[in-house]
Amino acid sequence: MTKTLRHIEGTCHDFDGVFYNTNHIPDYDSHLADIFAETLCSIVPKDIHHEDARRLAIEGYPRYGDSLTALMIWTKEQGFDGEEIRRNFFRDYHKNIFKYFVNFAPTVFARTPSLIEAFQKIKGHIKNGIATHGCPKGWTLPLLPQMGLSEFIEKDAILGLEDSQFRKKSTHPDLVEMCLAALNIDSENAAYTEDTPINLKTAKEAMPKLTTIFFHHGRPLASKPAYIDHQFKDMHDYLTALHTARTEPRKLILL
Repeated sequence: MTKTLRHIEGTCHDFDGVFYNTNHIPDYDSHLADIFAETLCSIVPKDIHHEDARRLAIEGYPRYGDSLTALMIWTKEQGFDGEEIRRNFFRDYHKNIFKYFVNFAPTVFARTPSLIEAFQKIKGHIKNGIATHGCPKGWTLPLLPQMGLSEFIEKDAILGLEDSQFRKKSTHPDLVEMCLAALNIDSENAAYTEDTPINLKTAKEAMPKLTTIFFHHGRPLASKPAYIDHQFKDMHDYLTALHTARTEPRKLILL
């Protein structure tokens, strides 16, 4: 059990639900399903009804834990080139998400002075990277400057699902390992933040010395599993704890 955060030299962060709280976006899943359907209908080699495409999104994520597995099963059933459609869909889908949500929920993705200040306090001391199931070019990289956070993230350590050959964090540690390698930080001196516990479990099993951090957004785990070292409400609280660990370790309280 890690007792302090003083050893942390770098952090691999998830993106969705970590840099912002999707619970603050009304009908978030429904909007994603609409964008999914519109994107798919625009790229498939023959017509697909909008509602059928939307159903892939609505039923796919709860069943498989991502937006692409159901799509790949469907392309196989239709006799399409699944790899080509997945690559095109992945790129266009995230571009469309960015165009839509920055207008639909601008306050969720706006600059937050307190978060920027928290990142500023650890700048030069703690490296930060991102391992996301999203597309960095279409979503993460355009969003970071809008949130005022680009300067705090190592650009070469921003990785997306395509970088791991679409292997998910829930089943493979690849993305997290690649992020830490880009940061040039050993797992024993690194942390990994997530709002999805199963992703932390997979990373912890592969890298037992990695410090795993769960963001609960106001709903802390009553019984914390062994694969989660600490839990915080959100990114601001975690960064504050990192700064406190470096400057005033006796004041640090960890959960």
